[in-house]
Amino acid sequence: MLIYALSASALALFLVSLVGLALLTYVRLEPSMLADGGRMMSDADQLFPHFIAYGLPTGVTGIVLAGLLAAAMSSLSSGVNSSCSVITVDFLDRFRRREQSDSSRVKTAKVVSILIGVVVVLLSSLVGLVEGNLLEIAYKVCNLLTAPLFGLFFMALFVCST
Repeated sequence: MLIYALSASALALFLVSLVGLALLTYVRLEPSMLADGGRMMSDADQLFPHFIAYGLPTGVTGIVLAGLLAAAMSSLSSGVNSSCSVITVDFLDRFRRREQSDSSRVKTAKVVSILIGVVVVLLSSLVGLVEGNLLEIAYKVCNLLTAPLFGLFFMALFVCST
């Protein structure tokens, strides 16, 4: 199974790299496609959205935007759903003194989902204030947990076994 995941990841990375190289070539041949007063290296995050908005034909732009929004909504809904499940089952239900009915659990899950949605919207509205390349910052933040997780798994596999 791991070989399939690695193969799919390598293929996706190759295709994304191919799209990036094609976009680089297109912008070098058509420097007018850069945003007003923009430079290629400093405005790298804006090249692809600008190309989608102004470089593609009108109908294709709409299809690409619809696909991007559908993918974003899918990821967002699964993230909110899993976060809601973790909060309600692992935290709220664990520290409750008495059992709840099913309807009460559903109401609690709805309230938690709404609160998570509000937090997500508020945090996403602040993304524009982030300095630098957003992808690099996201990788740095996500990889902050890699070393501690490795330490936990290493300890569990090799040190703590009896």
